[in-house]
Amino acid sequence: MTLNYDCIRDVLLYLEDKLEYTDNQVAMEHSKLSIGKVADDLSLYAKEDVQYTIEKLCEAKYIRLVNVKYDNQKYMITGYIDDITWEGFNFLNNIREKSIWEATISGAKKVGAMSISAINMIAFEIVKNVVTNSEVINKIVAGISWGKRQ
Repeated sequence: MTLNYDCIRDVLLYLEDKLEYTDNQVAMEHSKLSIGKVADDLSLYAKEDVQYTIEKLCEAKYIRLVNVKYDNQKYMITGYIDDITWEGFNFLNNIREKSIWEATISGAKKVGAMSISAINMIAFEIVKNVVTNSEVINKIVAGISWGKRQ
């Protein structure tokens, strides 16, 4: 299978939006989303692409899966996503902005480095260059409303 990089971003954005805590009267716990539900809701992609993306995001330690069941060939058949990890959020925050995502994928294709870790490093470098560019910083600061403190 081929990893669909747009699917990676869309799965993480979807999970961020849908995962939440639930109060079961004893303790707060994470809600869980079945892999099948995520695949159904992200109908822009083939179910196999979403499932494969989820497997790879778990291997990269960007999401946490629970209650996973495998077939006799060790392929994941069911399971639940209950969290995006700290690393997963760091990655998502680097690729959240569409223009940064597009620049990241473009850069990755140019150098032929399409692993998740390479994409993460490229996105981080792009973000780092954006936020350390004094022109960008000046525009951000100029847009802040500095109301008077009481």
